[in-house]
Amino acid sequence: MKALKMAKLISVVKANKNHVNNISKLTARLMAPYTTLAGPPELIRDRFVVANNFENEAAAAAAMTTMRPPNLFPIYGNPCLDLFFKVVEPSEYKDFGVKKKKISEIKAEAEASCTYLKQMLPLAWSHNPLTTLKLIFNLLDGKSFYQAFDTAAVWLHHNHPKTLLCNVSNIELFRCLFFPVQILYRLLEDGDQHRRMEPLAKMINKAVERYEHDPDYHLLYDQVMDLFVEHLKSDIQILKRKWKQSDDINDDAQVSDAANSCLFSKSQDVHIIRSVLLWETIARKVFQRESYPEYQHLEEADYMSKIRDRLRKEVLVPLNKAERSQCSNC
Repeated sequence: MKALKMAKLISVVKANKNHVNNISKLTARLMAPYTTLAGPPELIRDRFVVANNFENEAAAAAAMTTMRPPNLFPIYGNPCLDLFFKVVEPSEYKDFGVKKKKISEIKAEAEASCTYLKQMLPLAWSHNPLTTLKLIFNLLDGKSFYQAFDTAAVWLHHNHPKTLLCNVSNIELFRCLFFPVQILYRLLEDGDQHRRMEPLAKMINKAVERYEHDPDYHLLYDQVMDLFVEHLKSDIQILKRKWKQSDDINDDAQVSDAANSCLFSKSQDVHIIRSVLLWETIARKVFQRESYPEYQHLEEADYMSKIRDRLRKEVLVPLNKAERSQCSNC
């Protein structure tokens, strides 16, 4: 009966008590001190941070420069220029914009471009890490080639996790807070964006396993969740000031898109949000049990259900309305 009660309270893990335990374990671990995080030596230039490579990365990069496949020699004499000019989102039209391409053609071109990107990234990084990092984020901010950016972000996490970790909190690079969440999800997919959407329970299990056994994913997850919590807390204070101020006081402070990123309604986006336990983790960080006497004697499932609902009602919905309102007034 207890397992059935818990299953009713936590919608994402219906009829499976093990998932309740996994969610509790994952979200509880996020509250522990960052004893495993030691700030890496950093090289800071402009908005970007390039962390020192791990010991084996330098050797790997050196090996790459001597083992280039014949078809990967830089066409422009510089692999960074190749990335900039050759990795582009496919156009919807062909024949000088007269005839529209088939969807299958566009997908095939995008896939080929992402495959080329994965091949060229090690060469470009060994040539100039900082420029390559800028080119990776240019796929997002400049070219809006989201599939390619996801591909590059997964590569960056696997090969230079410190660098991704150092930059993931820089909202100026991402524009939208949902992109870091999407990176977490792509890592659960092992970078394969074309596989069928896996069942939610399976993805939650993957998230828990990855968090428990992959230190790099663990740190990245913590960083992304703390980023959301920081923005949501700040946004709530902005909203409270706006509610209290008189009409003759002009407060130009704007709320972020953190709440909106938690409330995306497309089925694929909802699947991503629920797979990485975004609401559950944020709720536990915002409404910590020890800070609220009314939660201290509740069972874990009751506590999780109440704070998740409270997060939606008191934080996400009001902030989402405020963000939509300020966008309509722009």
